[in-house]
Amino acid sequence: MPPSLFMLAVTLIAMTSRPRPAIDTILAAFADHRIVLLGEIHGSVAQHRFIQRLLRDPRLPATVTDIAVEFANSRYQPLIDRYVSGETVSADSLALAWRNAIVPLAWDAAVYPAFFRTVREVNRKLPAARRLRVVALDPPIIWDSTHSAEDIPRRWGYRDPAWFGILERDVLARGRKALVIAGALHVIRRDPVTSFEPAPLDRAGLGDALTQRYPGQVYVTYPVVGSGMLARDIGRVPAGTLVEVRGTSLGARSSHVLLPGNVTVFTMVNGKRVPRVLPEATYPPIERLIDALVYYGPDSATAVRVMTPYRDSTWVAELHRRSSVVQPIFGQDLDPVIDSLARAAAAHGGARAKR
Repeated sequence: MPPSLFMLAVTLIAMTSRPRPAIDTILAAFADHRIVLLGEIHGSVAQHRFIQRLLRDPRLPATVTDIAVEFANSRYQPLIDRYVSGETVSADSLALAWRNAIVPLAWDAAVYPAFFRTVREVNRKLPAARRLRVVALDPPIIWDSTHSAEDIPRRWGYRDPAWFGILERDVLARGRKALVIAGALHVIRRDPVTSFEPAPLDRAGLGDALTQRYPGQVYVTYPVVGSGMLARDIGRVPAGTLVEVRGTSLGARSSHVLLPGNVTVFTMVNGKRVPRVLPEATYPPIERLIDALVYYGPDSATAVRVMTPYRDSTWVAELHRRSSVVQPIFGQDLDPVIDSLARAAAAHGGARAKR
């Protein structure tokens, strides 16, 4: 966990007098908001422990209609609908929804299949009219017909506008309400990539686009986890505590403490893209970016990966292919990570075989 978030968690304790039970406050927010954005720390054990409790809260199905998630390819929406409504869908078939996301390797932690299983279990006890729908937000890439970066629509290189379009079409235009789970930097009201200035909706971050189009109808939460420096104070702010920031000394602080390190943006100079680190003075107050912080506890662990697929040489080769396709778009070389996971999976499989 970045040191700045440790400091933020300590500040959360010291600088505000409005801590509230997070589940109660999130559910209450839907009384006058159509969307609650739950900023995610991807794979966080502590946060997904909280999400499990929220999913099982009996008040949730009477409060929201949809749970929209970054971690599923929208091409598989019909499959997800069948699964969460209780129909027979194999685990391998359902896994395609996150294994075939546009960013390879992103969602192979055990917390994501657990999320879908829990929604299915909750829906099993509900009448059809009250069942929760899971809305997949990831662009509907078809990997079998995607062979190069040129085969991926340009607008998918920045996924937020695609998410916004799905939310507008499948949730907001239908008069529904949604809890949205997406990466923390996607949900803040102004994107650092645009120097915290509003962007056109076709290039805006999710939080920015929703705030522009639906002012006053979106409630934004930002996640905090951590230990170490928090150990002596953890009893005073238990896991699952939400702290609203508007009008507080914490809310007035620079949002630089929210973000992981310095943010680099690119500007055009003489026809070339030139990197520039945003000066700390340009960061707006925290309360302009979010409504509340949610403290999920001292455990900063990330959930274990599901390693079985990495023992399949065909799948590993396919991941390498996908890595080469998206590297020009996302700028990440995933090949060393893929090789490391394949070696770890092979070693783990060998160890199990010897028992």
